[in-house]
Amino acid sequence: MPRPVSVGDMLETLSGVKLMVKHVIGSRIDTYTGWSRLRHSPKLVIRGNAPGTIIIAELSETKLSEDACIELLMGMLRNSLPGFNTFHVVRRDPLYISPDTYISIAKIYASV
Repeated sequence: MPRPVSVGDMLETLSGVKLMVKHVIGSRIDTYTGWSRLRHSPKLVIRGNAPGTIIIAELSETKLSEDACIELLMGMLRNSLPGFNTFHVVRRDPLYISPDTYISIAKIYASV
């Protein structure tokens, strides 16, 4: 990415699937550069999210297709280098409960 990804950003795959960033887990920003073998000089220095940053995004205005899954798994987003950003499609856990609900249940069982 040309800049760090933050909550509210819209990401887009090469085929046009749009993703709205809902959460970014990991606050560190790193500086990246490389070496151009063609020009024999340093490449442009860019800032981006640190390795290991988890970005949670939601599909916007479209349904998930097999092509989109492949693009996300390979990190094929507009304005990014292929393979730098890889996404994994996850579905909501059917057994998920919110932290508040979990704490309430724990308090009930602790008092018994």
